[in-house]
Amino acid sequence: DVQEGDSILMLSTEFENVAKYRGARLVVAARKVREGEAAKPDLSKAYYNYNAIMPQEWRRSADGGSAAQRTTKTLGQTSAPIPTTADESALPTSADDQQDDTSVNETEFSTGSPQTTTTTAATSTTGSTTAGTTQDATTTTTTTTTTTTTVSAPPQDQAPAILAGSVIETEFLQNCKVKIGSQTSQPANRDELTHLLARIVKTELGSAKAMENNLAAQKAQAVASYTYILYENMVNKRVCSFSSLKTINLSDATDKKIYDAVKEVAGIKLLSNGKPVYTPYFSSSPGYTANNHDINLENLPHLKSVVSAYENADTMREVDKWESEFHITMAELKSSLESYLEDKYQQKLTVSFEPKTGAAPFYVRKYDNNGQYVIETNAYYHKDGKKTYVRGNQLRTAVGADKLRSPAFRVALSDETQMLLSVVGNGHGVGLSQWGAANYAKYAGWDFQQILSHYYSITGSSGHRLYAPVWD
Repeated sequence: DVQEGDSILMLSTEFENVAKYRGARLVVAARKVREGEAAKPDLSKAYYNYNAIMPQEWRRSADGGSAAQRTTKTLGQTSAPIPTTADESALPTSADDQQDDTSVNETEFSTGSPQTTTTTAATSTTGSTTAGTTQDATTTTTTTTTTTTTVSAPPQDQAPAILAGSVIETEFLQNCKVKIGSQTSQPANRDELTHLLARIVKTELGSAKAMENNLAAQKAQAVASYTYILYENMVNKRVCSFSSLKTINLSDATDKKIYDAVKEVAGIKLLSNGKPVYTPYFSSSPGYTANNHDINLENLPHLKSVVSAYENADTMREVDKWESEFHITMAELKSSLESYLEDKYQQKLTVSFEPKTGAAPFYVRKYDNNGQYVIETNAYYHKDGKKTYVRGNQLRTAVGADKLRSPAFRVALSDETQMLLSVVGNGHGVGLSQWGAANYAKYAGWDFQQILSHYYSITGSSGHRLYAPVWD
């Protein structure tokens, strides 16, 4: 309660990533404890208002539903069985394919890295509501929200330990073949592996801005890249391909920093039952990563949607390609989708757009649980008597990943002749967000184990864990 003469503290913070509309703010109110009042408040009569009056923008945003529904949904991180078949393959054909289309150093080659710059530090994470002030007087605090739709960022002391390896690393190196351009190579020892991974890390996260951290992001990238190379060779039974990689010059101070950081983690890998797991990575997210099932139709326990708290309007405002637009005519869209389906199924299929009263010619039928990644559009086709809606990542592949940078988009304009999409993020959205990793290292001080444990859902009881190398 509030009475005349009370001292009130009001705190306001940016809330756009949760509310899903521009200008949203979260306000927290605190009242100074009155003289003679118990410092510990009586919360026995406190309750959550399930009928709160919310702005129309809140109700129109992508998640839909009431305020109560929007603020009490959570994402689980439990394991799920891996289906034996899937309409879309979750496994890429090369390292270039499994990543994305730009590198942090703005080269034409890409395996899915952040592009240019970061800006100011974020003041809070999306996963929880916090307020820090210095007060002489004791205060009681209330907040207008409860749990959001995100997965809370794990506390820094919860990263599971790296387990001891039991296999000599040279046995893994026998399955570490890579093709760089037209040349195939295979590291034979720790130094050669370090050199290869340092080239990959420099290509991915070698810019000055991406290295404005404790190099934990670069170490995490090295572990993810090594695991992926092993996965391609051991599970997919094919050489891991890169269109090109930057060179490493150990007389250069920056290259030496990258090399030394990579050397600390060379040989560490993510295994499940002794085998490497699929470890995709990409440039940047809209504040959440995507569930692999939502993108590739395959449930994988280590590729669940997680919050990426430091990818927001404050930290990413000046990052090139984090926010973008995509314009296309409806005729071009239909043609691109039909060409994509013909290549995929080796038969001609007709794409149509399902009409809806009061809706634009092109619209999104379904978003993921965070209201970010497009699960279904109103574009559809029939195959073998089954009606199938085009998903966001299919549309991205059809029109070109260099044009539609992410399956996280909103329809900004749609009429009978054209459409315009507003896009946030750069990349497929599954696995390790490179800018997210760089920002967790920069702003939260996370180490590489915390980064990898977060983005690949590693826990002390998970079936997939990080393993240390055993060098001769």
